[in-house]
Amino acid sequence: MHNVESKELNIHVIGVGGCGGNAVTNMADLCSHTNIRFSSINTDISALHQCKNHEVLLIGESTTKGYGAGADPEVAYNAAQQSEEAL
Repeated sequence: MHNVESKELNIHVIGVGGCGGNAVTNMADLCSHTNIRFSSINTDISALHQCKNHEVLLIGESTTKGYGAGADPEVAYNAAQQSEEAL
């Protein structure tokens, strides 16, 4: 017979941007499992204020001034580079 060691399962769901944040908010609202951690990452501080029941991280604050990347991938990339240590 095999000895199987039971380990606690830990899951971290991370949503990026407005759509990702909305998805994580909906998942967090519906989930009752304590071993699942939810986080949202965004350049738009107002979008992060809409995120309930989970952790948030504002990135690229000096790049976007908290107003978002405006769907511009280069702005989002620069914001992520600026916040690399926090990420």
